[in-house]
This record gives sequence, structure tokens and C-alpha cells, in this order.
Amino acid sequence: MKGKTSNGFSEDEKAAGMVLYQTSDGSAVIVYQFSFILADGIAGAFPAMIKLTGMNMKRLFLGMTFFLSLVCSDIFAQQTKPARQLREGTHNFTLQWISWDKPGKVQIKKQQDGTFTVKGEQRGNDGDFVTIDGTLTVVTFAEMTFTGKIQTRYANINKGEVCDKTGTYHFLAKGARKYWRLQEMDNCEGNNVVDYVDIYF
Repeated sequence: MKGKTSNGFSEDEKAAGMVLYQTSDGSAVIVYQFSFILADGIAGAFPAMIKLTGMNMKRLFLGMTFFLSLVCSDIFAQQTKPARQLREGTHNFTLQWISWDKPGKVQIKKQQDGTFTVKGEQRGNDGDFVTIDGTLTVVTFAEMTFTGKIQTRYANINKGEVCDKTGTYHFLAKGARKYWRLQEMDNCEGNNVVDYVDIYF
């Protein structure tokens, strides 16, 4: 920009980074330059040019300060929002072979060491069932490690025999789903038959 600068500002306005340019055609332009630290710690600087039309400079300064305070407050609120926690109490529990519409129940209780006990079942017709009994360790709200026993039985799968899984397994909640699903899904029958064992939020 061609022209010359002027120092016709108050100390507050100078501190805010205001610079007045006198252009070749005689009009005055204010360059208001400010910087702030983004939420991820990256420093950024953003210039804004405002044509001088008699606007009170102190009002402009106060308005920009108010705007920046709102932005910073919103960033701070998002950063300090508490993480979602695993809820103690009764949760729905399903195996897809039995029913998604008539869920069973599990009880989840927090222990002194920060882990959670989980125990419950879903029952269907013809002696079909899924049971769970063990301990959950929360990695994140979307990921839990389970240690214990899960048993499934469905009349038309694995010759109607119980499929037993005893050991350490993993439950994940993916995307917008409102449940954690057992990731070790393979049924004892094999042949790409999988069990969807789900604990709901």
C-alpha cells in the first residue's frame, strides 16, 4: 500500500496494533492487526483492513476486544468439558441371534481399583442365551477391555452347543453407535459365523 503512517492513536490503540495509513488519494485506511494463540498452541496473526468513515476508534477497539474474548471463552469451554464416563447400573445387552428388540440386562459396578464388574444375560426361545461375567477396564469411553467369560448358545448355530469364550477381549463403540460391541466376534462354529455381543450405553 502506498502512503504514509500516522501515530494519531491512543496508547491502548497502539497496543492493539492499529496503524493509520494515508493513501495517495488522501483517504485514510486503518490496518488493525492482532494475534492470539489457537487451542492447539499454534500462533496466528490476522490482518483486517477497515475503511475510516468517522467510526470512533475506541469503540472499534472495545468491540474487537469483546469479540476475541468470546472466541477464547468458547475454546476454553470446549477444552474443559468433562470426558464422558462409563455409567454404573443397568445396561441393555443383546446377541443378534436372539433379539435386538427384546434386550437382556447387565449390571455394571465400579470397584475401588477403578475397574468395573459386569454380569448379566439375555434369554430367548429354545434355550438360546448369551451371558457375561467378568471385569471391564476402561481405556477410553469408546474402548474397554474385558476379562472373564462370555457364553453364547443358539439352536441353529454350532449344532446348538454352547460357545465359550474365557480370557481377555475387547469392546468398542464406533462412530455414532450407542453401544460397545465385542470385537472377537467369531462363533465356535467357524465358517465366518459371527456373534454380535453388545453392551448398550
